[in-house]
Amino acid sequence: MSRRRFISGSAVVAGSNGLIAAATFARSIIFARILGPENMGVAALALAVFGLLGLLTDIGFEKLLVQSPKGESPVLQGAAHLLAVLRGAVCAGAVYLLAAPVMNLLGEGESADALGLLAGVFLIRGLAHADKWRYQRDLRFGPSATIDMAGVILSLAAAPLLSIWLGDFRAVVLALVLQGTAEMVASHLVAERKYRWSRDRESLSDLWAFGLPLLLAGVMTFAAMQGDRFIVASLFTKEQLGVYAVAFGLAQIPVLAMGRVTTTVFLPSLAAAREQPERFRRRLAMCSEAQAVLGLAMCIPMVLIGTTLMVWLYGEEYASGGVLLGWLAVGQAARLMRSATAVAALAFGDSKNSMVANTARSLGLVIVLACAASMGTLTSVGIGIVLGEAFAIAVSLRRLRREQAIAPMLILRPTLLATLVGALVVLAGGVVLGQGHIGLFGQLAVAAFATALAVGAAAIVMPQLRAEGRGAVAFLRARKVGS
Repeated sequence: MSRRRFISGSAVVAGSNGLIAAATFARSIIFARILGPENMGVAALALAVFGLLGLLTDIGFEKLLVQSPKGESPVLQGAAHLLAVLRGAVCAGAVYLLAAPVMNLLGEGESADALGLLAGVFLIRGLAHADKWRYQRDLRFGPSATIDMAGVILSLAAAPLLSIWLGDFRAVVLALVLQGTAEMVASHLVAERKYRWSRDRESLSDLWAFGLPLLLAGVMTFAAMQGDRFIVASLFTKEQLGVYAVAFGLAQIPVLAMGRVTTTVFLPSLAAAREQPERFRRRLAMCSEAQAVLGLAMCIPMVLIGTTLMVWLYGEEYASGGVLLGWLAVGQAARLMRSATAVAALAFGDSKNSMVANTARSLGLVIVLACAASMGTLTSVGIGIVLGEAFAIAVSLRRLRREQAIAPMLILRPTLLATLVGALVVLAGGVVLGQGHIGLFGQLAVAAFATALAVGAAAIVMPQLRAEGRGAVAFLRARKVGS
C-alpha cells in the first residue's frame, strides 16, 4: 500500500466528510431555527425509537467486504445485497406497524402517517449497491464520497422549503426520505458490477457470523447513545429534550466530518498489515494519535465558548445548552478514541470488541441516570456520558490486550497527551475570556487560536504523527523535484 494512495485516499475522505458534515450542520441550523426546541425534541425522540430498528438488523456486511480476503467475491457481494434487501423489508414493515402507537405515545398521533414514510427510507436504502464498499479495499473512496454527498446536499436544499411548508417535525422525516433516495440512486450510478442477489449458503453464513457481534454492538450503541435521550425525555421537558438534541447534534458534527476519516482509511491499512506486527503497531499508533488530535480539535472551541456557539447558531432559546455542549464534546472525543480500538480489532476479524465495549457503555447509562437524577440539570447528563465513555474505553482496551496482544498504552498514550495539552490550553483560554467583555468575533478568534495552538502542540509531541509528517513533506518535495 503506497504512501501516495494512502495520502490521496485520506484527502478524499477528509474533504468529502468535511462537506457532508458542513451540510448536515447547516441543515440542523435550519430545522432548529424554523421548527423550535419542542418540535426538535419530538423529532429526536421519534427518530431515536425507529433508529433502534436499523441497529437491530445491522450486520455490518460492508466491513466484511472491506476486511475479508474474500471481499472481492461477486458471490459474497450478492449475498450482502440479498441480506440488505431483507433487512430493509423487515424494518419497513416494523416502522409501518409501529408509527401510530409511537406517535400516540408522544402526543402527536395525527402525524403518524408522516412518520410512516420512514418505512420508505429502509426499503430504499436496502436496494443500494455494495460496490462503494468494495472500492475501499483499494483505498478508492471517491465513489462512496459522491454517494454520501449527493444525499445530504439534496436534503439540505429541501430543508428550508420543507420546514416552511410543514412547520413541524415532519420536515425532518421527509428530508431523510430524500437523502436515502439520492444515496441509493447514486450507488447504482457509480457501480461497476451488475447488481445481483446470491443465496450462496457459505457467503450468507460468513456474513452472519461476522455481523452478529456487530449487530449486538449496534443494539448496545443504541442503548448508550439513544438511552441518554430517553433519560432526558423522562426527567426533563420536551423543550429541554430539544435543547439536548441540538447540542448533541452540534457535538457530533466534527466526528461526522473527520472521525470517519481514520476509521475508513485505517481499516484496510491495518488489515493489510495484520501479519506484520511492527508495521501494524506503527499504523495503529498513527491511527490513535490522529484520533486524539481530532478529538482535541473538536473539544477546545465547544468547551471554551459553548454558550456563545449555541446562541449564535440556533438562537437565545438554546442558550441553556452551552455548558452541556462542552461536556458532550468531551464525550464524543472519548468515543472517537474508542473507535481506534474497534478498528484495530476489526483488522483481525474480531467484531466482538465493539459489542463488548458498547455493552459497557450501555451499563454506563446507570451513571448517566444517577448524575441526572441527583443534579437535576442537563449538564449532569453530559458529565455522566463522559464517565460512561471512560468505562467503555477501559473495557475495550482490556479485551484488545487479551485477544490481540496489543499494548493498551499504544492507544492510551496519545489520549493522555491530548488530555494534558487540552486542559492547559482551556485553562489559558478561560483566563483570556475572563478578562472582560469580549464580543462574538473576539471569542471566536480566541477559540480558533486556542484550537490551533493545542493541535500544533499535540502533533509535535506525538512521535508517529511527527514521523509521518516528515515523511509526507519529503514525499511532496520529491514529487516537486521530479516534476
